[in-house]
Amino acid sequence: MKCKCEAEISFEAEPNLGEAIYRCMAQESDDPHKGADISVKRSRRYLCLTVVAGNIVSLRASLNTNLRLIKVIEDMIDLVDGGDLNG
Repeated sequence: MKCKCEAEISFEAEPNLGEAIYRCMAQESDDPHKGADISVKRSRRYLCLTVVAGNIVSLRASLNTNLRLIKVIEDMIDLVDGGDLNG
């Protein structure tokens, strides 16, 4: 019997920040990931990260990697634009 582990994390983000994170994460979700499938969806105020993995270890690793990536994206926006995504 094959196990499937899935996690979905939704968080609120300002529209411009959500769009920036979505664009960066969408590129990541197009790449094949070792042991996990990642999808990113967004609405006007929310971003939803879904990870499906074959086992709990792969799920944890993928969540850790992708949540850290989101944090890096936020930090880089603050560093480069002073947090202003409107130019």
